[in-house]
Amino acid sequence: MLGLLLSAAGCTSSGGGASSYAPAGGVSVTEHVAYKLTGRASGADITYSVGQGGTEQQQGVAVPLVNKAGLEGLFLTASPGDFLYFSAQNSGEYGWLTCSILVNGRVIATQTSRGGFSIVTCQGTA
Repeated sequence: MLGLLLSAAGCTSSGGGASSYAPAGGVSVTEHVAYKLTGRASGADITYSVGQGGTEQQQGVAVPLVNKAGLEGLFLTASPGDFLYFSAQNSGEYGWLTCSILVNGRVIATQTSRGGFSIVTCQGTA
């Protein structure tokens, strides 16, 4: 299950807490996920996975995407094998958007769309 991080440094999550996977031996494994949105657009509407098949949506976000803590991107935790999805639609007549998904600092997906009202989608596995 994914949990939205309140700060990249603190690794605390809202809701039910950070999700982790415990393999044999009891060692907990948590993947750190970042959804990033950059480009030149007046704004964007975004959709992203939050775990267990759930999604969240936000309308009229600024580009680049900055979270409540003032950091570029949305930061979540995931268990190994969780499906990750991030999509953005340009809300203006001109511009371009690039989405990226990073797991533990490594880019696992990146795509760019160009033009007004275009949609960009990234997906992968934690």
